[in-house]
Amino acid sequence: MLQLPSQVTATEARDLLARFSLALPADVNGQLVTVDASAVAQLDSSCIALLLALRRRVQAGGGSFGLTGAGAPLLALVRAYGLDGLLSPDAESAPL
Repeated sequence: MLQLPSQVTATEARDLLARFSLALPADVNGQLVTVDASAVAQLDSSCIALLLALRRRVQAGGGSFGLTGAGAPLLALVRAYGLDGLLSPDAESAPL
């Protein structure tokens, strides 16, 4: 499971993507890769971009992406961008 920190803004997103990409197994085929967003207290649209990039990488490797612990601010941003079907906690198997 990948754990998001308390702050995910433009300042942190690029480093987080690099770190999480290294943390992903080389072969995620058939595996569920879950991102835990329960610690996120401060975020901007970069958090959404980070989650979408991770989702694409996981799916490109044949895995499934899951999101857990998403609080109200993150879910509100997901809904505002119309990404409910991709990044909501129950959307782990939705195609990109």
